[in-house]
Amino acid sequence: GEMEGRDEVGPRGASSPSAEEDHRGSADEAPDEDQSCGLNCFLSTVLAAYICTRKCNVSRVTAEFAFFPPSPSTYALHRSEEGSGEVALMTLNFPDSPPGVIKLKDIGISCFFARTASRASIPIFFYPSLRSSATAVDKHDWSNEWLIIFAHGNATDCGVMMPYFQEMVRELKVSVMGVEYVGYGEATGGRPSATGAKQSMLAAYEEALRLGFLPSHIVLCGQSIGSGAVCYLASQRKVAGVVLISPIASGLSTISPGGLCSPACVFSCFEPFDNEARVRQIQQPIFIIHGTRDEEVPCTHGQRLHDKAASPYPPFWVEGAGHSDVIETNPREYYRLLRTFLASLHATREPQSLQVVVSGTPASQVRTWT
Repeated sequence: GEMEGRDEVGPRGASSPSAEEDHRGSADEAPDEDQSCGLNCFLSTVLAAYICTRKCNVSRVTAEFAFFPPSPSTYALHRSEEGSGEVALMTLNFPDSPPGVIKLKDIGISCFFARTASRASIPIFFYPSLRSSATAVDKHDWSNEWLIIFAHGNATDCGVMMPYFQEMVRELKVSVMGVEYVGYGEATGGRPSATGAKQSMLAAYEEALRLGFLPSHIVLCGQSIGSGAVCYLASQRKVAGVVLISPIASGLSTISPGGLCSPACVFSCFEPFDNEARVRQIQQPIFIIHGTRDEEVPCTHGQRLHDKAASPYPPFWVEGAGHSDVIETNPREYYRLLRTFLASLHATREPQSLQVVVSGTPASQVRTWT
């Protein structure tokens, strides 16, 4: 598909009961039952044959179906010195534009590499709420600051997302951490995979704690397939809240609607991103944003997740928005709604969360607590 730069974020949605009922009734008209069953059987048979051609390597099949990193990558990183973890320069390589070199320190961005559980090296882009140099980031007290850890869509990378991350910092007055998945951009570790994406998010979370952010001040934001890595992380670690933008209900359900003999039913044991099961486990508020005219991941996916979430926050169905233009539909309203969500987390934050760092070093105390 189309590269998802500012992919699926959005503002205005249906808030009245009647409007929501209209969405549920018209988003995906149910096909004839016999036709649906026949299509499901056909798709499951084709998928089974395809899995066999890949020697039943489900991770490889998932990578081929779900992940489409820009090739070549839209950026290149240049370290300040050999062996140093600090990145000084970034070359942007956008289609139809001449390469441009950015000195990260000049625009207040820090980039460093983290190790995943499988020892892959992934770049993490840190956009501080306060304009500071890369050196000052490690020295600043972030324990009272809010952080959004962002998991991007499947056909983009952190180079494409740079303008959006900067916009989030300006509009929301929070720090943002952009995470590159294994197999994307300058990350190592081989081909992209569901496991690689999950491990990348876990590594970013640990880096956030290392910097001194508290779990009670961390919000996870997942876009499209990034919702899978976010739901996984939120079910494993303490966070303040979750934002899912044009999320998938599950990986296999994007192939066909559910039902008897559907891929989601037949191959459920191979499901790489079972978000429907994960949202039941997440106790923090989940804010779902989805375009009503999304043809790639229909709005019914977001509705299913909202219905099954343990702690659903009032969702926003973005009228007329597709999969890749949710922000552009009405950016002012979108950011207003996000600010409202963040304010609600601030108001309901558990007071004992602050006790974790009273008697020791923030990073070490937080690691112990989580």
